[in-house]
This record gives sequence, structure tokens and C-alpha cells, in this order.
Amino acid sequence: MSITAASSSNSVATGSPYNRSTAESDTSFEDEITEMETLVIGAGPTGLGAATRLDQLGRPFIIADSADAPGGLASTDVTSEGFYFDVGGHVIFS
Repeated sequence: MSITAASSSNSVATGSPYNRSTAESDTSFEDEITEMETLVIGAGPTGLGAATRLDQLGRPFIIADSADAPGGLASTDVTSEGFYFDVGGHVIFS
């Protein structure tokens, strides 16, 4: 699992320090530890909403998600014919 983390200071880090060998890094893992006030787990609609509100309040945060792209369960698939299908969590009222 790779983690994509973004903070309100607009710095972006991808990957995980666990995936690198010590030869690839000239700093130790302890040098990469960052103190953060809030960790938002998940870049789905709720996580992105929470991050937006934290940003509006000027609060520091990091978003962590195991997926490569934000959106959570919501995404758009494209068929080989070029048709677009929105997929994800849906609410059906009965």
C-alpha cells in the first residue's frame, strides 16, 4: 500500500519512507517525522470535505489515503468504446 499525503501548506509527498532503502536516502527516518495537528484518513468526499474545512480555518493537516487518486468509492470508468460510467457509492431511496 502506498500512501499519498498532502498538507495544507501545499507540500505533497508520495510513497512511504518504508519503501526506500537506506542507500536511497541521505536522511534517517527520524528526520522525516513531521508533527501535525490533524490527520485526515481517506480522500473520499468526507475526507476532502474535512480537509477543506480545516484549510478554511487555517489548521494544519495531512490527508492519507491508500489510493492513487482522490474520490474514495466515487470514480468514472471509461469503456473501450468511449462511454463514461460513474461508479461508486449510491443511495437508492425506496
